[in-house]
Amino acid sequence: KQQPTMILGIGTDLVKISRIRKLIEKNNGRAIHKLFHDIEIENAPLLIEKQSEYYAGRWAVKEATVKAIGKPALGAKNVYIEYRNEGEKPKLKLIGKAHQSLINQMESENKTYTSHVSISHDG
Repeated sequence: KQQPTMILGIGTDLVKISRIRKLIEKNNGRAIHKLFHDIEIENAPLLIEKQSEYYAGRWAVKEATVKAIGKPALGAKNVYIEYRNEGEKPKLKLIGKAHQSLINQMESENKTYTSHVSISHDG
C-alpha cells in the first residue's frame, strides 16, 4: 500500500539577473545550452533583457530543486520547468539521473512526492 504524498524537502534559491546576463553574452550563449534543457531554450523570450530574467528564474528553480532533493550531482539539464498552457502553473520535470534518483527513493520508501514551484529572481 502506497503512503500519502510527502514533502521530500524544501529548497530555495535566488539568482542575480546580471550574472545570468553575463553567461548569455559570453561565448554566444554556449553555456545556456549546457545548463538548460532544449524545452527551456525553445520557450525563452527573444529580447536579451527578458532572457536574463527568464533564465535566472529557471536557474533558481534548478538550484532549489537540487537542495530540496539533497542530490547535488543531478545535473542542471536533468531538472527543468515546463508550461503546457499559458497561465498554467509551472511544472517541475526531472529526467535522467535526477528522475532515476527520485524514483529509487520513492520505491525504497514506498511513498509518492509532488512538487510546487515558485519562480523568482532578483529583478
